[in-house]
Amino acid sequence: MSTFQQELNKKLEQYSLLKHPFYQQWSAGTLSKDALCGYVKEYFHLVKAVPEMVEKIYQSNPTSEMKANMEDERSHIRLWENFADGMGISKKELHEYTPSDNTINAVNHLLSLMNNPTEGSAAMYAYEADIPKISLSKIDGLRKFYGVTDSSTLEYFTEHETADIEHVKVWQAMMSSFNANQEATALNSAEESLKSQNAVLDSVCERYMSMANC
Repeated sequence: MSTFQQELNKKLEQYSLLKHPFYQQWSAGTLSKDALCGYVKEYFHLVKAVPEMVEKIYQSNPTSEMKANMEDERSHIRLWENFADGMGISKKELHEYTPSDNTINAVNHLLSLMNNPTEGSAAMYAYEADIPKISLSKIDGLRKFYGVTDSSTLEYFTEHETADIEHVKVWQAMMSSFNANQEATALNSAEESLKSQNAVLDSVCERYMSMANC
């Protein structure tokens, strides 16, 4: 494993979303239904921005693999709508929900990282690399503690158990040819991506949970 990949992995571990109090409470079954539904609505602002994030990179790197990634991400919006529906949130309520300023700022920052392929590939790698194991953890919590077992509600997460393994290969291929300066830029972008993802979860805590628990 290259030194660059080792440093990337350190970033993923340092800022792992599974360490965030929100996901830790999800895994422990101590989230209220209100907090979980708040997350569904708040996090949708990021979910629906991901296709645009990939499209920005695709514009400067129009490969067939990148196009397939982009089409996958577009299809995932419908899967999140199904997740919301299974949690009792209508499509209208989901789309009309106004996220917090902190979430809007975090997602806008992520989008800004996509303006060039060096930063963008690293930011997307940091977004997708851990999603398979995060999805597995979410499914386990939903089934065990929240009585969510139907396939339609869980499909967003079951899809991400495998889809992002292939997506990550595209970002790794792009980063494999980076020179030392590009690697330094990429490491900074990966960290910014992870911080922004955590900031969205912070917003859920601020809106729907006691900050003493976050």
